[in-house]
Amino acid sequence: MSINQRVLIIDSLNTFLRVWASIPVISNTGEHIGGVQGFLRSIGSNIRDFAPSKCILVFDGKGGSYRRKKLYPEYKGNRINKGTMRRDFFSTKEEEMLSLRSQLAKTILYLDTLPVQVISVDNIEADDTIAYIAKQLCADSEKVRIVSTDRDFLQLVNDKIEVYSPVKKKLYTPTEIQQEYGILNENYLVYRTLSGDDGDNIDGVGGIGLKTFIKEFPTITTGKIDIDTLIQLSENSIKTSKKPKKIFQNIVNSKDIIWRNYELMQLSDVNISGISKMQILDKFNAKVKFPNYYQFQLLAQRDALIFKDVTTWLYSTFNGLAAWSKQT
Repeated sequence: MSINQRVLIIDSLNTFLRVWASIPVISNTGEHIGGVQGFLRSIGSNIRDFAPSKCILVFDGKGGSYRRKKLYPEYKGNRINKGTMRRDFFSTKEEEMLSLRSQLAKTILYLDTLPVQVISVDNIEADDTIAYIAKQLCADSEKVRIVSTDRDFLQLVNDKIEVYSPVKKKLYTPTEIQQEYGILNENYLVYRTLSGDDGDNIDGVGGIGLKTFIKEFPTITTGKIDIDTLIQLSENSIKTSKKPKKIFQNIVNSKDIIWRNYELMQLSDVNISGISKMQILDKFNAKVKFPNYYQFQLLAQRDALIFKDVTTWLYSTFNGLAAWSKQT
């Protein structure tokens, strides 16, 4: 069987920052280790739960946001100078950022001892890399699971691709999306282009909530609808009604915003160069390294990580992947 049979893809910076901000772990030497400790435990939990044949950890490449910021300069502008996340451990933002960078660098050293693949390509955001791997490179896979709190990935959900949100502790399948949002998974992106994304500082179309959207466009619950059709239906409603509803006017007046949001958000056909795609493909096809548990344990001892039994944790978590790595 192919090593790509069951592929686990982890949005790694998303995971690291989440555990960094939420796990207050101090080593017996008095150092904050929540980022390293939390990240390793998080990926371990996901590996044990999904039992993948391949695990890929994707990070943003240097300058990854350039393309979207060129299209929309305010993209992710709300993330600048947000202040410290762990004020209970650090007296200054500089001290905190120094620890964060140090722990992220240490995390990469741990990953280098494990049978996982780390992928980062300059000028490409993790979202695009993950989408390209899931949609294109895993076309013949039996199952693909993406781990992230980023809701943009929900647009990729289908019978093969699922998304696990570690914060909600919820696994999104087409059925789950329809139950939570009341719309087909194929229409999730259209809804997002209207609602915008506060996390990425992308404004949406005013006055359009999910309930109103479903009420005025009931086809999104039963059949696929695209942006062109959405705008056309809104224009027709304005032409045929003496007093057209505000939702239709807002959509027509915000056509440019809707199409801009589509360019910023869509992941089904990522806008990356052929060279970048080849770089991702090479990393994806690279031989998965066999684990070096001894080196991992030396690092864990150095950093005073907290494991009840690190050897048992390593073997129970990564031996399945190690067995698959021998086939590459």
